Amino acid sequence: MKYIAFISYRHLPPDSAIAEKLIKDIEQFVIPKSLRKNGLKKPGKVFRDKEELPLSSNLKDSLYSALDESQYLIMICSPDLLKSKYCMEELRYFLTKHSLDHVLTVLVRGTPEESFPPALLTETHPETGIISNIEPLAADVSGPSLRVNLKKLKTEKLRILAACLGCAFDDLVQRSRRRRRKKIALISTSITIAAIIFALVLAHVIHSRNEEQRSRMHADAQLLVQSSEILAKDGNHLEAIQNALEAYALEEQGNFSLEGQDYRALANAAWVYETDVILQDRVIEHDQIISKVTITPEGKYLLIDNADGQRVRYEIETGKTEAGDFSGYYTSDGLYRITCKDGN
Repeated sequence: MKYIAFISYRHLPPDSAIAEKLIKDIEQFVIPKSLRKNGLKKPGKVFRDKEELPLSSNLKDSLYSALDESQYLIMICSPDLLKSKYCMEELRYFLTKHSLDHVLTVLVRGTPEESFPPALLTETHPETGIISNIEPLAADVSGPSLRVNLKKLKTEKLRILAACLGCAFDDLVQRSRRRRRKKIALISTSITIAAIIFALVLAHVIHSRNEEQRSRMHADAQLLVQSSEILAKDGNHLEAIQNALEAYALEEQGNFSLEGQDYRALANAAWVYETDVILQDRVIEHDQIISKVTITPEGKYLLIDNADGQRVRYEIETGKTEAGDFSGYYTSDGLYRITCKDGN
């Protein structure tokens, strides 16, 4: 057979929407391995006429041929179906070539009595001629809205597929549920793997950005070292020290280490050495025992605490020295001020 089924229906909503969805579901359905025949993974193609043609004394040859080559006839049943002479002729012709058990129905609206063609509700015994009522195999997707119809079709389509595949409906339902669980598990695993990959990529991006930032800070620190070295050679040690402190701050913030020559340049800026011996830039004469020496944040004064508790303030640029009880505090503008008892 060329087609697994021929879909017959009225081109009216919701019948047409149900037919379209059923065609896709049948053609895309993957047959469980244990139910496959001749190695076929899918049921096959479904024939549907693209538009309803006017009825003549005979159906077009193409439709007759399609009905001949279809294993099953699936009728989308509703009260509107019985009004279609075209659909009734399709059923009549199909039954001349196939048995009644190859006609499958999908109930969309109404009751079977008002929606099924009469030919599907009775059967005439070939020998006795006795007419008896029968109940055709039907997938019931009836409901108040198309949304309800399509929701029911998710399960009821298996009744149609079971008949087409020649297997029990319950077996197909159980296999479909197992396949769905496996699919859900696979999707969950895929999501987990995707989340892990995303986390790794994000960590790599963050690490790369941190490395780039660290590299920039390292380069800035080296520029400060070079500037500090130049300032020191020009005799501007205070600015040289400030650049040196900024370089050390970047080193700590960026969590990197300066090179050995960088440390030597910073040491030169701080007057430690310029050759292999310590050089003195200026001298403070102090005849007391010193317990503590503090440089103010702006680098203008040295505060020298004697062992006897006396404090001396030394102005670095002028060399002026004065004794007093100096104390330091920060003002609102962030500057450090030095005052003594007399308020100066």
